[in-house]
Amino acid sequence: MKSKLPFFALALVGLLSGIWAGLVRIGFNLPAVDLATLHGPLMVGGFVGTLIGVERSLLAGNGKWWLIPALSGAAVIAWLLGFQQVAPYCLVAASALLVLLQAIHLLSSRLTWVSIVQLCGALCFAAGNIRLLFNPLMPAIIPFWMGFVLCFILATRLSENSAKNMLMGGLVKMGLVLFIASLMIPFHLGGYYLTGAGLILIAFGMFYIEIQTDQGVGWNYKKYSFTAIMLGWFWLLTSGVGVILWKEHIYGYDATTHSFFVGFLFSMVFIHALAKASYLAGLGGPPFHPVLFVWLILLSGSLLLRVFAADILLLTSVKKWSGLLNAISILGFLLTLISLTLIRKYRSAHEPI
Repeated sequence: MKSKLPFFALALVGLLSGIWAGLVRIGFNLPAVDLATLHGPLMVGGFVGTLIGVERSLLAGNGKWWLIPALSGAAVIAWLLGFQQVAPYCLVAASALLVLLQAIHLLSSRLTWVSIVQLCGALCFAAGNIRLLFNPLMPAIIPFWMGFVLCFILATRLSENSAKNMLMGGLVKMGLVLFIASLMIPFHLGGYYLTGAGLILIAFGMFYIEIQTDQGVGWNYKKYSFTAIMLGWFWLLTSGVGVILWKEHIYGYDATTHSFFVGFLFSMVFIHALAKASYLAGLGGPPFHPVLFVWLILLSGSLLLRVFAADILLLTSVKKWSGLLNAISILGFLLTLISLTLIRKYRSAHEPI
């Protein structure tokens, strides 16, 4: 497993540089200001693309698929070295095409609802990254990246909640169909109504399905997992409502995208990262401690300020510091997770036989 650590390191570099670029964008005077325009590509094409590439490669068990995170990770390094023209965009586009090939291979060998959802996500990722190669206009690319993230998270959650509620499962499917259809209709022709409706239906359907799981008692892992997942679906719902209601608002785009990529995405990362850390370190279970609740609550609390106070109510003085708290919550979670994993690993290695 140690041979896979460089790929996780590349994902980490993508995350840290993406956060750095985000802080520059909201007004912090930091070095490497030219990274500000790469905030989106670093976070999605770099961090998320590499992380999902690692996950898919681990599940596939075939060495050739490790080219996926290698390409997206190389794009991160290229951006950091100052190559902001064609080369890194070609790398993330190639990585996305390999994700698509892998999804097609999976679908051909196992036709399931989950594999269909993953194929939809791979198509979105490929379409978004190819568009990025020819026209790096973020508002035109963001919906495809949203589809990529949404489908892969949805596939993971559906695989863990199979056949729990047929009616709500149908609602989720309908929502996904509406969302995918919206990608083919320009926003100015009403595509945003389908986008918002799709996200809202998925959020409601998954909320109902997930609420039937064991919620745990006290500040334990089950309660943490349930809280993170519910917050994730809340932020997806917020994003869907925002697409429809905030489309004309001066900061509506920011509010909607951060509800999705900070709220929805990272709420899910905060729970699934524990399972990945356990697998990577060879632990018997997730490296959980109640202190993780602090970062989870800080993430959503600061995002509430950022979206509703700074963006919607135009309290611009709040934007900079709520954004900083978003970054602190993510970095705090990351450092805590690494510390808990190392402690668990040390204790397991020194337990008496």
